[in-house]
Amino acid sequence: MTSLTEDFDVQQLYDCNWIVVNCSNPGNYFHVLRRQILLPYRKPLIVFTPKSLLRHPEARSSFDVMLPGTHFLRLIPEEGVASERPEEVKRLIFCTGKVYYELTKERRSRGMEATVAIARIEQLSPFPFDQVKAESERFSNADLVWCQEEHKNQGYYDYVKPRIRTTIQRAKPVW
Repeated sequence: MTSLTEDFDVQQLYDCNWIVVNCSNPGNYFHVLRRQILLPYRKPLIVFTPKSLLRHPEARSSFDVMLPGTHFLRLIPEEGVASERPEEVKRLIFCTGKVYYELTKERRSRGMEATVAIARIEQLSPFPFDQVKAESERFSNADLVWCQEEHKNQGYYDYVKPRIRTTIQRAKPVW
């Protein structure tokens, strides 16, 4: 396993052939396009963001996230009630794209805001190993789950699962 140094994400950008993102909010979409233009080298950017998020009432960003000093977030961590007491979280769900909004709606309807944390992986390749590791360590008592809209044999599951397991050094399963 490659060591997680401070320049790990920069090194991954050089080692990977393309950049794959699935942005879940307009602010991050803005930043990924800006970052692509400002990169000192050319590398293909593949964006899987669905059109249904264009009019989704919860997929909004304030202009504050697009001010100078802000940047693209490769992983958007849990920022709700679950982040206040991470030791009480029973399940950490990693997802990408619009399924996040369906998960938060279901979590709210079941009253599970304090026990279920949801983190959005916005950049799938190069994979944000360092940030996934940080989020997994923050919710160390939680079961790890990858959630996607597609069936298990479709979508990102076969790509993401081994990378999450590598990040946590195979200490626990990823459901």
